[in-house]
Amino acid sequence: MSVDINTEQLSEDYCLLTAELMREHSAIVEEMDATFTACAAWASVADTIDSLRHRNRLRDKVEWVQARSEAVSSIRSEIESCLAMIRSLLSAMGM
Repeated sequence: MSVDINTEQLSEDYCLLTAELMREHSAIVEEMDATFTACAAWASVADTIDSLRHRNRLRDKVEWVQARSEAVSSIRSEIESCLAMIRSLLSAMGM
């Protein structure tokens, strides 16, 4: 009993399967590359958004400090003018 093995057909089938596996491998690598690129883009956008939020919080705090500083300066000016009036009244009274 002899088994007839068609080595040419097996070789051709092997080449076809190998080519199909290579195409699938390439497709998987391309999909992974696209996924990693999308993840990197998302991370970059998330970092930019976080930076903008942080910058906005800092800007709000700086604006609040500037507003308080202006309010303190205004109160200081009023106090200085009151002290000047008191000094002038005291000097007019001879004290």
